[in-house]
Amino acid sequence: MSDSGSEDDSHSMWSRPFNFAGRQVRVEEGWGVGIGGTVWEGGVLLAQYLSSTAFAAERYQGARCLELGAGATGLPGIVAAQLGCFSQVVITDVNECLEALHENVSANLPCHCTLAPECLPQWQTAACTASDTQPCTDSGPACLGTDSNNSMQNPGQPANHIHQHQDNADSAAQQHTDRQLSTVQATEVLVAELDWACDASALSLPFDVVLLADVVYVPEAMQSLLECIHATSGPSSLILLAYYKRFAQAGEQFWKLLPDYFDFEKILEATFGAKAQPENLGLFKLTWKAR
Repeated sequence: MSDSGSEDDSHSMWSRPFNFAGRQVRVEEGWGVGIGGTVWEGGVLLAQYLSSTAFAAERYQGARCLELGAGATGLPGIVAAQLGCFSQVVITDVNECLEALHENVSANLPCHCTLAPECLPQWQTAACTASDTQPCTDSGPACLGTDSNNSMQNPGQPANHIHQHQDNADSAAQQHTDRQLSTVQATEVLVAELDWACDASALSLPFDVVLLADVVYVPEAMQSLLECIHATSGPSSLILLAYYKRFAQAGEQFWKLLPDYFDFEKILEATFGAKAQPENLGLFKLTWKAR
């Protein structure tokens, strides 16, 4: 990313495909929202772990999952929703990332909901329930509304419409996508605004699984990040952090403060079939400190 950053560069977009144990994900990336506009190494590593047998998704049947600091791509959260084990996956970041994040989530999961933040509760920006079948259309109402549980009343499009703008799509590939998406029929997916320094109680805490990837980059935000992780999790929650040592000051602050909140252990790549990573990239499991 260039410091000079021309206007053309900041608005350019590119598409990037991923395959995690047969699960297809394609995200649109770009520098328009800054550092959160692209998938970094930690996000890929965390998605690999979630897709592996080591994660043992069946243990989390009916559990709720949260991704913090998802950026504009939300790769780990999308993969978590594709697993089909969670009852709800909430994918979050700050407001400037939400429109692009919603578009990426909608393109990869079996629903599409119009982004209408001006008429949704403050914490919630978009939601869709995979079991809904009646489509909402681009010409539909500006405000979709929510029910008492903060779930969207207007359901999304069927899975076979997520590639509706791709003419002459290969039918075999589309059938594969439909089969893949059918595994998430019971998963509610929300794209929500969440600033680490703000109250997260509207999200119905705690979550059973909390995901974080490439979130350590602003030294001043590390205290708020750790407090947010603690506030959104519980003593029995699984907290997964993919960390890349890219910003020295932020990393120093994070690892200095971390023991005040959590114990941690590294998850070795060999245990989930990933290639050995450089020393500055790793996946960690955090657990609440015993009080």
